[in-house]
Amino acid sequence: SDYQGAISDFTLLLSLYPSHEKALNNRGITLMMLNKYDEAIRDFSRAISMNPLYYKAYINRGVCFMERNESKRAINDFEVAIQTKPMNGEGYYYRGLARIGNVSDIHSNSSNRKNLLIVNRNMHTMDAACEDFKKANSFRYSRSLEAIESYCRK
Repeated sequence: SDYQGAISDFTLLLSLYPSHEKALNNRGITLMMLNKYDEAIRDFSRAISMNPLYYKAYINRGVCFMERNESKRAINDFEVAIQTKPMNGEGYYYRGLARIGNVSDIHSNSSNRKNLLIVNRNMHTMDAACEDFKKANSFRYSRSLEAIESYCRK
């Protein structure tokens, strides 16, 4: 609960060990808790530049992009995470959520039949999101079942 104190501690650690990618990731997580997404993204990006295979930094940066309504950037990060650890359901779960964030037009345009193309594209995106949730569930990712129940057609 002492997020500022944690940030200070990670900053001190980074002043001593500037290449400590885990400290960057952890400070980024703490900044996320304070809704400081720009600063968190900088920390995650720095950690990724030190270790291009840093799975958790991609996941965390993707979550920040989702919070900033940047679904396409989030999806890109989750896809890299999936490539890095294809047997981990977390990346599939978050990519599914980001895809749902990408269909904000579905409700506003579904009643406007002139925009059937947008509706069809959004329905396809929802189906892809559900496939991601099902894939996450196949790896027993704990949050995936709730997403399937909430977003996927029965």
